[in-house]
Formats: sequence, structure tokens, C-alpha cells
Amino acid sequence: MNGSLSWPTGLSWAVGAVLVCWMFTGLPGIVSIHGTDFEHYYQASQRLFQGENIYYDAQADAAREGIDSWYLYPPYFAAGLYPLTWLGPVQAKMVFAFGAAAALIGIDLLLIRLRKIISSRAPLLDSFIHLLVLAPYPSSLLLGSLQIEGFLFLLFLLTVVGAVETRWLWGTGGAYVAGVMIKLWPGPYLLSLAAVWRKPIFIPILAIGLSGVILFTGVIGWRVQWTFLRTILPALLNYADEYVDNQSLSLFLRDLLAMRDGFIQLIRCLVGMTYVFAVYHARDLLKVRNSNAVFVNASLFATVSLLITPTAWTATHIRLLLPLVTAGALLANRLPCVPGWGYCAALSILFYIYPQGFLGSPPLYWLDRFPLLWATLIQYGVFLNLSFRRNRS
Repeated sequence: MNGSLSWPTGLSWAVGAVLVCWMFTGLPGIVSIHGTDFEHYYQASQRLFQGENIYYDAQADAAREGIDSWYLYPPYFAAGLYPLTWLGPVQAKMVFAFGAAAALIGIDLLLIRLRKIISSRAPLLDSFIHLLVLAPYPSSLLLGSLQIEGFLFLLFLLTVVGAVETRWLWGTGGAYVAGVMIKLWPGPYLLSLAAVWRKPIFIPILAIGLSGVILFTGVIGWRVQWTFLRTILPALLNYADEYVDNQSLSLFLRDLLAMRDGFIQLIRCLVGMTYVFAVYHARDLLKVRNSNAVFVNASLFATVSLLITPTAWTATHIRLLLPLVTAGALLANRLPCVPGWGYCAALSILFYIYPQGFLGSPPLYWLDRFPLLWATLIQYGVFLNLSFRRNRS
């Protein structure tokens, strides 16, 4: 070794640098857009500390059949954004935009770290990771609408990678609690954390979680928390938005297959149970922190979380980056003999980068209307297979 970079590594650095520059040069244009999700977060934070009910619109609409409020998250997130309300709306949006861009860079670096843990044979995969995270549809929508999914996925990746790193107990617990306080979907991943860390993981989670709840209760009171749990959360668990960006399995089953709600709920429960069985099946490998088992299990969880939610927006499918990169790294260890699930994973990438609504013709409507759902279903099949294989070397 002469200390020089290999050409795959050099190419990866070059691609990453170009995409990062491209991303940051586009931020001023994003900040000038009206109607981004951040504006609703900002207004909710202002109303929260003015003593107003941030869920007022959602409450009124939940009494009917839908939800008509743009702030539908736990109140802790609105409380955490309060320092940004000290700035003007435009300045606060700029700070948030740079934070969202930094979160994408963090996601990029963590996925490369994950790839290196699984396989040292695929340095070219790093350039591919840069392209998936920083450039194409739908990941760029995280910046275009200034959503929180980038921050949330970063915390989830920190939790997953922390489940492998033996020194990250409190960091893993902190990332997990922070993610659940922003949005509740990472909650069931506690099953895997408990299998990996056994009893020690509950100490930081309980300590950080209870401290956070007590602190926020002292600041914002208990009524707004009770409103979220009593009114908003049940509506979110059952309401499938009709908007075109909703790529959920629930909407597909209801609108295109005319399936009744009871059957949809049953299917969602069955899909969720597969994750529980996968954790139980891999408990011995998780206990010894087998990195492949941890990442395969987390990838299955990411796809399951997208399939059981009634509303899965385009930007939420950034979670698919975890199974896509994990599949690519595992595949690199098996080349040149490519297993069948490798071809399936490659096909799902095509759906992932395919812009919905591009064709819209009747023969292709099901594919064109729900491309990210198909990518999720394929990855779900891939990692369900990997989770239950007898040969788990």
C-alpha cells in the first residue's frame, strides 16, 4: 500500500463531492418555496408556546372521516423546534433546510459505514449509495418539501448501526428515544434492540425517555400530550389519505382491489407479525450482535413499517435505502453467483427511482400509480426470505 486511493474510492469521493455541492446550491431555491412542510411545523411550535391547541384542526376533522391538519406528530417535536421560532420564518426555514441537507449527508456516511461492515468487496457500491441518497427521486423530495423524514431516518440508522457497535449503548438508546418522540414508527424496533442488548438497553431508554417526557410535560403540560394520544394517534393508525403521493398498501387494497377495511386490518396485522417472528427466529444471532443478522432484521423492519402504515408518503420511502444497500452489500459477498433475491433487489431499485405518474396509461396504472409500493413489496419478500433461511452464515 502506497497510501494512494484506489480508483473506486476516488470515484466515490468525486461523485459524493459533486452531489453535495449540487444539493447545497439548490437550497436557496427551496427556501423560497411557499407551503413546505416546515412551515406547518414552525406554526405549530409557535401556537404550542402561545397556549393554543396545535391539534385543533385535526380534532375537528377526526370527528368526521379524515384529517385536515398538517401537524400530526407528537407534541415533543413541535416543542423541540421552539428555538427556531426565535428567528423569522425565512431564516428558520434556511436553518432547517441546511439541517435537512446535513441529515442526508449523515445518512450517506452511515450507509457507507454499514456497507463496509457487511462487505469490503464492494467499494463501487459507495458511488451508488451517493446517487441514491443525494440525487434522484424520491430522496430529493425530502429537501423539496423540507420534511422530517431525513432526520428520522438518520436517527433510525444510528440506532441500527449502534446495535452492532458494542460501545454505543447510551447513544443507541438516545437515538431510539429521539426518533420515537418525533414520530412513532420506530417504536416496535425495540424488539430487536432488546434481543441485541438484552436487559442493558432498557436502562438508557427508560432514563432518557422518562427524563424527556418529564421535561416536556413541565414545559408544554399534559393536555396536548393527551390530545395526541386520544384523538390524533387513533386517526393516524386507521386513515388512508387519498392523495396521489400516498404509496401505502392500505390505499392500494382499498381503492384498486375494493377490499373492506376489516380485511385490510387483518393483512396489516399479519405483515406486522412477520417481523415479530423474524426477531424470535434470529434471537441467537442478534444476541451475539451478528452484523448481517442485525442489518437484515432492520431492513425487514423498514419494509414492514412502510407496509402496515395506512399513509406512506413518497418521502417516507427513504427507509428503503437501508434494505437496498444491505441487499447490495450482501450480494457483493456472493458474486459471481447471483442468488435469485439479488435480481429481485435490483428490480426494486428500478421502481425506487421511477417517478410515479410518468406514464399513467391503463395497462400500467397499477405499476405507475404505486411504484414505491412495489419496491417495498419486493424488498419485503427479499428480507423475509433472508430472515428465515436455514443457512444463516
